[in-house]
Amino acid sequence: MTAVVPESWGAYEVNHVLSGALAEARGRAALRNEPAPRLSDIAVAVLSMPDSLAGAALTAVGLPPRELLDEWPASEPAGAEQADERIRTLLARADQQRRRTRDDVIGSVHVTAALADSDDPGLAPLRARNIDLDLLRTGAARVTATPSREDRAFAPLPAPPAFLAPETPELADLRTRTRRSRSAAAKQLLDTRMPAGPDATSTPYGMARARRWARSHVVHQASVLVTAMIALRFGLDWWLFLLVVPAFGTPMNLRTEIWLAFNAAALILCPVPVAVAVGVTAAAGAISAGYELAMKRVDLGRPGTTLGDIRRATRRTGEAMLWRKLGADDDE
Repeated sequence: MTAVVPESWGAYEVNHVLSGALAEARGRAALRNEPAPRLSDIAVAVLSMPDSLAGAALTAVGLPPRELLDEWPASEPAGAEQADERIRTLLARADQQRRRTRDDVIGSVHVTAALADSDDPGLAPLRARNIDLDLLRTGAARVTATPSREDRAFAPLPAPPAFLAPETPELADLRTRTRRSRSAAAKQLLDTRMPAGPDATSTPYGMARARRWARSHVVHQASVLVTAMIALRFGLDWWLFLLVVPAFGTPMNLRTEIWLAFNAAALILCPVPVAVAVGVTAAAGAISAGYELAMKRVDLGRPGTTLGDIRRATRRTGEAMLWRKLGADDDE
């Protein structure tokens, strides 16, 4: 559904979202007994429209329209002819943006980009945040909501179907379907460190992150073996092995400060070939721990989860399993 603006504004064809915003801007001007709306009226109306793709795009790039509207300055009124000329110039610039994007009609994204490019004093909030067509296109590509069909000037293509990773078996299932209890125990411990549900690995990026973690984990394990062989080849003193062996772990196993201290000591005190191998091992371990932490944050739905939280959860689970094995419970 489209509309054509008055001849005094250039007779441009606009979509129904922008047509509604222009009508609202006219209503604002009428309340002030002004013959034509100001550019700031149009900006406020466009950003306030619930179906505006421009508002959704700005929100997606961290510029919620509500924050812009809260600090909107008052602008000076203009005469009817001057106001009409400003709107005509604005829509001409919006039409240029439309041609850049090869759309059929002018939409909220095009007008917002033209408003941000205007030198009108009432549009300072848009200029202060360096809003332009490229930023709006970036935000529109991130939009997950569904604006009106006529205003989806830069709507992204539908996402491909995500691979749904199966959830790990339940403990009761493992206890009944396996001959030993080790499967249930291992699963219970691993659930505290690795994703237990499908959320962390069911999206395209989640699968890519899981593959990166697997590669970094393999590199870390291989580096541990190579470093041990190099250390044996150079005949390290026994006390140096006390520094190198803890460095084989990752921040998932030791407190980050302790792990860094052991690695720093090994890098300083060990021969150069051993120190280089320890450095490669530490780098691979840090990358692997970073991916594990990212996946666990998604799995738990808590972005603030830290390495310490995961270590404590693993320790508590292990202690609880030990007490149950000994015939005692934590609450006894």
